[in-house]
Amino acid sequence: MADGNVTILCGGTDLAPQIESGQLQHKSTLMNIRRIDSLSEITLIDGKIRVGTLTTVSEIRQDKLLKDLVPVLLEAADQFASEQIRNAASIGGNICNASPAGDMIIPLMVLDSVVELASWADNKVQIHKIALKDFFTGPGKTAKHDNELLTAVIFDKPAAFFVAHFRKSGPRPALEIACASIGNRRY
Repeated sequence: MADGNVTILCGGTDLAPQIESGQLQHKSTLMNIRRIDSLSEITLIDGKIRVGTLTTVSEIRQDKLLKDLVPVLLEAADQFASEQIRNAASIGGNICNASPAGDMIIPLMVLDSVVELASWADNKVQIHKIALKDFFTGPGKTAKHDNELLTAVIFDKPAAFFVAHFRKSGPRPALEIACASIGNRRY
């Protein structure tokens, strides 16, 4: 990762079809990070909810903390592809793919999320955070540098009276890329 000549793989639900179609070429090293348990934790510490980058959409759907505090994430997860894809697709992959139709992106933006990026420099891990709304620079493009790994998405625990919703429109409610998605919130 230090030289940036690595393609990171987690679930591969976006990466594999992009490579097969010729839309994307992976770099000389393909690194599977799926089994790094510390990157798939969901925690609430000091009023901040942290969802590790490897957390799958299925894990989001089943998490009691998220169900109780941010059901808008579960609304999006319920409309996300098929069960098989939800079992493999990660929140970090959905974000880093930077698709305008990324189902998990809209509710995370409604929650004013930030992403945590890690890189290796000066013989130690360097961490910095960027607002999710500033992370995207265009369709399929992000502010992440080649030597960085998105490690988590973080947002404030919503107030008790916070309400948010997610809806997407397409030929079918799931299994399709959204033609349009919308998220809203009110305090």
